[in-house]
Amino acid sequence: MKKSLFLFVSVFILCSCEHNVLVDESIVNSSEKMVLNFTYKDEFYTSDYVMVNDTTAVFGDSKVGEFYNGLGENPELVTVVNVDGSFSIYDNIKAMEDAVKYTPTLKADNDLTINRLYVTIYEDSKLKGKSANFELSGAMSYNVNNLNSFYNDRGTYYTNFNDKISSMKWSCDVVPYPWGGSRLVMGMVTFYQDTDYEGKSLSFSEVTINKRSSEIHYFGSLPFPGGGNWGDRISSMKISYFGH
Repeated sequence: MKKSLFLFVSVFILCSCEHNVLVDESIVNSSEKMVLNFTYKDEFYTSDYVMVNDTTAVFGDSKVGEFYNGLGENPELVTVVNVDGSFSIYDNIKAMEDAVKYTPTLKADNDLTINRLYVTIYEDSKLKGKSANFELSGAMSYNVNNLNSFYNDRGTYYTNFNDKISSMKWSCDVVPYPWGGSRLVMGMVTFYQDTDYEGKSLSFSEVTINKRSSEIHYFGSLPFPGGGNWGDRISSMKISYFGH
């Protein structure tokens, strides 16, 4: 439980075949080997790992594991999960935004723009347990500074989600691009370790005009920089669009 656009860490479950952990249906446990691929300051790193007792990531390449966990000493570390499932890691939000300015625009196979984003967070893995829903339309972003007590964009009141998010599903609606305003081509959901958008952050950016839905079944399978995993570590969040 507990921009403009970029493609950068593939996390895969390795069993009889490879599955992307973002959408995998099988139960993640300590016997399943996964692979972490990430970039940091233009350098690429990769290692397999297993999650022991659902709390500790043990890396096959100890040097990569040491380096990854060492990054966790930075309290403002930003991790972005990209369209291909890979991680891009930055020292802070400004470093991420500066890097994104020079990345290629997402190539679309259509003349569409995102009209609406739908996000559901869940207390348990595999999209189970207590949930909260968001529907972003019109406004460019929606922020929740404390998941212990909040209203969604439709005025529904929720409580007790602080440090209790384990899975998420999200999707978008698209409409023909009117050719005149900003074309919205990608959504982003960012989770923060602490309230008021403080601490380390984890962003998902895989819902686009080309890929219109995604499910993240196991936050607990995503290694947390510094040790442990991202399950039950989230206290605030932001939902937004990006375009060109």
